[in-house]
Amino acid sequence: MKTMLRDGCLIAGCMLLLGPVFAADNCSGYYVNVGLSGESAEQAGGNSLAMFRAVSINITDDKNHPLNMSVGDCVGTALTAGAKTDASGRCTRKDKEGDLYSYEWVIPAGADKGTWKFVGGTGKYASAKWSGWWQQTMAEGKAVGGIWGGNCR
Repeated sequence: MKTMLRDGCLIAGCMLLLGPVFAADNCSGYYVNVGLSGESAEQAGGNSLAMFRAVSINITDDKNHPLNMSVGDCVGTALTAGAKTDASGRCTRKDKEGDLYSYEWVIPAGADKGTWKFVGGTGKYASAKWSGWWQQTMAEGKAVGGIWGGNCR
């Protein structure tokens, strides 16, 4: 799997995270993504497009939160143009009760934090409109991880 470095941060599995929890956050925690596959292609003008897939686990600060210990897959793309990288993707995780939730994530070029928002789910997540932020705090080999927070009501 080819990875890319952007502003000192590794873009390999999905997300970037670090920083204080925002006052409006009512959910927060940590994530770990391990890259499963990836490839990149050079584009005209020295630009590149990378595509990747990762397995992802979510660990919440509140051990009783339904998102705690949910696991699933993420896919994403990173487009580098003019030495700036935009990345985005989608993840689907299953919680310990078997319900699924899907969310989209994005991080614009030059940003140190990205955003996420729910886009679908089953059971307790069927009508959830949760959203928030994330920031990568570590990268080692195929693993990346960080912190996240948001509104989960």
